[in-house]
Amino acid sequence: MKKLKRRFIWIASLSVLLVMLLVLGLVNMIGYIQVRNDLLTTITVIAENDGVLPGFHKEDRFDRIYTEESRNEVRYFSVVVGDSMKYHMESISTIETGDADKLVKMAKEKSEDSGDLYYNDVCYMYQRTTDSSGDKLYVFIDVTSKMTQVRTNIKLSSFVGLICMILLFTIFFALSKKAISPMLRNIEQQKQFITNAGHELKTPVAIISANTEVLEMIHGKNEWTESIMNQSKRLSQLVNDLIALARMQEGSELVLEKVNASSLASNVVASFKTMVEQEEKEFSSELEENLFVMADQKNLPELYNILLDNANKYCDEKGKVSFSLKQAGKYVKIMVSNSYQDGEGVDYSRFFDRFYREDQSHNSKKRGFGIGLSMASEIVKMYKGKITVSYQNGMISFLVTLPKVSN
Repeated sequence: MKKLKRRFIWIASLSVLLVMLLVLGLVNMIGYIQVRNDLLTTITVIAENDGVLPGFHKEDRFDRIYTEESRNEVRYFSVVVGDSMKYHMESISTIETGDADKLVKMAKEKSEDSGDLYYNDVCYMYQRTTDSSGDKLYVFIDVTSKMTQVRTNIKLSSFVGLICMILLFTIFFALSKKAISPMLRNIEQQKQFITNAGHELKTPVAIISANTEVLEMIHGKNEWTESIMNQSKRLSQLVNDLIALARMQEGSELVLEKVNASSLASNVVASFKTMVEQEEKEFSSELEENLFVMADQKNLPELYNILLDNANKYCDEKGKVSFSLKQAGKYVKIMVSNSYQDGEGVDYSRFFDRFYREDQSHNSKKRGFGIGLSMASEIVKMYKGKITVSYQNGMISFLVTLPKVSN
């Protein structure tokens, strides 16, 4: 429950964070672009009027940005560079002709005809053009207050966004239990149903098997009684697997301890080697000694059994099955492979789904019910590991990665 609760909180918070970042980013970007466009329009109008702010005229593009009063707040100056220097500095009080000359020199060194310059901690937008007499005209606008306002808006929106995220995270945390309770209830009911149904099915299956044995003792074996016994065994195994899978998903009974993965693998591999070779298949194994993991003495061998049984079951006739257990840095890697020529185009992402079988015809020659790999996946999750499947060069491989613990 805690894991599901944490996942809900983080997914919900991340979703809101991404949306908020997108919205705030767009708002701030649009605001910045609008301010820059207004400043660019202003400096262009001044440049087109030979470096002097024109008078107020309705419908003028400059007057769509400023009112008749606010346009007087524009702090600008211009310099005409020709046979002599001409200065228009009536609208600015902090710049002397010496400062203007330095700014003109800085603008000359720029390759762009317009941009920003910083001089004495003041930001100026400049534009370099030609006036009506053909001389070079440099126009400068003090944009420090505008840019400061933009930065202030960004900081304010970021602060408000942070406060909103903290509030939303608190709300998600407070309501997460209520939000996921229907899902948890459904999961628990499903597990309870599987467990109860499994126990209820055990009794009739046992009675069918017992009655069939009595019939065989009275009338002897025949194809009908043999078929009943085989199907009873299959149904009994299915019930046991479902109950085991339900208990694994509960995870409450499992206590992890340091176990020798190499020693347990050696015992399982030895028993499977004979089985595989009896079916005229090649078997190879490579086990690195004394590799320890945090696992369960009962479930870890079951993981080996599931993977090896699956490899043997779906291996090509007279094919090859291999098992390896090695250390890779801080991890122990278990790889089980088998030759499988029909593996091209198979949807391997579904191999760990419950009841999934690549053989959709459910051919009875392929033993099993599609539960084994789902059980293997649950075991690996309980061990805080990872299991993957891949297909290459006619071989299908299952790789289990578990955290290694010191000897």
